[in-house]
Amino acid sequence: MSAAIVYTFENGKIKLLTGIESYYCFESSTDTTYNQKLTEFETPSTPEEAASRATQLANDYQTHIQYTPPDVNRRIHFCCVTDNSKLGIIKGGIEENEDPLTAIRRELMEEAGILLPEHRFIPTSFYLPRTTCYWVPVQSHEAKWMMDRITQRKEQLMGEIFDLKFRSLEEIRRSTFSLNSVSRYVCQHISNLKLPSPPTENDMYVSSPRHTEAYPSHTIRPVHDTWRWGHERKSLFSF
Repeated sequence: MSAAIVYTFENGKIKLLTGIESYYCFESSTDTTYNQKLTEFETPSTPEEAASRATQLANDYQTHIQYTPPDVNRRIHFCCVTDNSKLGIIKGGIEENEDPLTAIRRELMEEAGILLPEHRFIPTSFYLPRTTCYWVPVQSHEAKWMMDRITQRKEQLMGEIFDLKFRSLEEIRRSTFSLNSVSRYVCQHISNLKLPSPPTENDMYVSSPRHTEAYPSHTIRPVHDTWRWGHERKSLFSF
């Protein structure tokens, strides 16, 4: 796994880029007919069609729904927050033929719509099992610029992380969502760690920006999920 500790300072306080992890609304099953219908539903012809389907799901189930960027087969996944969801920094698995740095740059692009050069990712001095962590300090005006892009993607219902924004440690502690293990460690120790300063150059870019209509944002209501580790995950909603 690879993780990015993206942070800035506001009025002398550190703020971490964090969001609520989501789960897929629908999972593949042993029913081939179901899988065929699901595949068709999750391969919309345009981003607007994907957003429209997410909006309809949100209306049907009265919770906010977003969709993931399409994979190589143009397939997306619709996501929602469940009672298993955690609050945390941007992180993700390392795919085949990826190194940790490539993986976390991809994750930041997919979740925040931001492209950063390799030198902006600074390896941390601490060790976490099976996880490579990077410091990503940003200037205050860069953080505001990032939030403009994140807001745009939220309006387009894009991304697997919900309510992504810069939060102070106090805001994180007050959250009704518990922290994932990586983020919990970071929040517990960051005050005692020497943090790199942000670079002075502005070398971040948006990934594939597009102009489209904004879609309504529904209230995030965690969906009850009976799934537990070690068991087969089932679709959260009927299809």
